[in-house]
Amino acid sequence: MNFNMHRDYNCKDEELPVVCGLSSLSLTRDQADFAAYSPRYTPEFVTNYKTDITSALELVEPKSETMEQKLITRRMYFTLGQLSDPISHLSGYLKLANSQLNLTSTDFGITHLRRCITKRDVEGAMKGLQTIIEKISRHREPLYALGLSDDLVKKFTDAADLIAADKQKQYDIITNRRMIVESNIALLNGLNTKLNEILAIGKILYKSTSTAKAHEYTFADLKKQVRRASKTVVDPQPTVN
Repeated sequence: MNFNMHRDYNCKDEELPVVCGLSSLSLTRDQADFAAYSPRYTPEFVTNYKTDITSALELVEPKSETMEQKLITRRMYFTLGQLSDPISHLSGYLKLANSQLNLTSTDFGITHLRRCITKRDVEGAMKGLQTIIEKISRHREPLYALGLSDDLVKKFTDAADLIAADKQKQYDIITNRRMIVESNIALLNGLNTKLNEILAIGKILYKSTSTAKAHEYTFADLKKQVRRASKTVVDPQPTVN
């Protein structure tokens, strides 16, 4: 399958329809000014533009996939949050074995794992789990002699397996969506063409009369708004004591 890889827009695929959505708000408000400039800008033009934005949003970020991604992410956070007691128990066994092993919680990867869980760093937490599992295997005898059980170890291995499976599911969703987007770049490029036209006319109309409105028709400013909004965190942070 041959994909048209060329993108006419200078932003991420998922950002383009959001930028266009912001511009459509301004266009709706200023439609009378646009119509006075050219009969091209009818209410139907605005409606069609919004329809194209909706189609682009569904292409780059379908609601079903977006919800699935969020559910997977929350499930990974939940899995990590469930490690609070196992980490505390393991830390206790490590202290009991200190005279034999002379290993700190940092050496064992516990400190790193706790930090990553608090920061919601799933990739880092995965590495921390792998370190802990490897350390347990290496120092199995003295830890088991002091009470460490297969059930406790299984909590770490199960968490690692669950998170790895969820990461793979997210990768599969993203990869499949990227292929679909690549095969429909023409739709996004067409939307970008309409966006650039609207921004150009908006600047003509308001460059000398309204600095605030002129900024609303500036791509760089719209992109900044989208990126600021994307950094907002809405879920509470998990904590590990």
